[in-house]
Amino acid sequence: MHTPTSVRLDRELEARLRAVAEAEGVPLSEVLRRAAQHYLNETGGSLRVRLADAIGTVRSSGGRAQRTGEGFKRLVRRRL
Repeated sequence: MHTPTSVRLDRELEARLRAVAEAEGVPLSEVLRRAAQHYLNETGGSLRVRLADAIGTVRSSGGRAQRTGEGFKRLVRRRL
């Protein structure tokens, strides 16, 4: 079952998407679902989502590992 979702599109993008839907004989919602799925397949989602299981799992009592972990967290935050 699909959950209704509201998305705001600029007029040009909406017109292009509607043209694709009409040409393929499918509802606009199907074109949007396909586009969202394609995006996730191509990007794998955000870096934070892809690394969620790994971030914060290693603990250290100090030294280089601690500094490296803090540096890694800063790097990830900057790239998100």
